Amino acid sequence: MTFYSASTKPVALTAQRPWTTLNDPAVDDLLQDCQERFCTFENASIFISTFNVNGKSPPEYTNDWLNFDTERMPDFIVIGLQEMDLALGTYVTESTIREEQWLRALKRSLPKIYHVVRQLLNSI
Repeated sequence: MTFYSASTKPVALTAQRPWTTLNDPAVDDLLQDCQERFCTFENASIFISTFNVNGKSPPEYTNDWLNFDTERMPDFIVIGLQEMDLALGTYVTESTIREEQWLRALKRSLPKIYHVVRQLLNSI
């Protein structure tokens, strides 16, 4: 899965922690008290899409799929690609040729203001 942002300022994504506290009223109260000092909230529009690649190479352009209204471009784009390469050897050698092809095709198709913020690779 790849996350794109149109923001010119860095986007901080929280690193994964080995632990978390769930439903701790004391922590919730402390966080609520500090919210105004440390938090700012803004509305954001997000375009989220998945596509089953089915092991095929990408088309030259994906404009039919990723065609955005220039008046209302999303703040973030999240694209999930499934079944990138179905060959057995891919899982043994961790080959990323198909993935690289698709990422290049997406970069060509997305408006130039977007850049990759984070990319996650999940396999079987």
